[in-house]
Amino acid sequence: QVKAPGMGTMTMKSMFKNHKQEVQHIDQLILKVVEEDFDDFTTRVLPPEHRKRLEREVAERREQEGKKNATANSVNEVKDLMDKNRELLLERGEKISELEENTREIAQESENFYQALRAYNEKQKN
Repeated sequence: QVKAPGMGTMTMKSMFKNHKQEVQHIDQLILKVVEEDFDDFTTRVLPPEHRKRLEREVAERREQEGKKNATANSVNEVKDLMDKNRELLLERGEKISELEENTREIAQESENFYQALRAYNEKQKN
């Protein structure tokens, strides 16, 4: 037996049962809030000063969520942009490598042509 303030003497079992019923009642109220229109619920249940505070808190949380979402979107956009830039840089590197190889081939062909022309000219002199 336990003496509970405002409830008289009760057993622990009955106290927990009452507590469980209160929690269930609160859960039911929360479900009603979810199911009902928020404004309607706050108008009927809350005093004006509490309603205004709650509306401010809800607005602040929505704003924070909006900022978080905007930040997440910005981060994703930057990440996508960086991925695209990385791909473009890799492509650029491949193209530069191809150009370097082509330049070496052209230089070698030019040298071969020069040597062949020189040999031809020497042969023509003799």
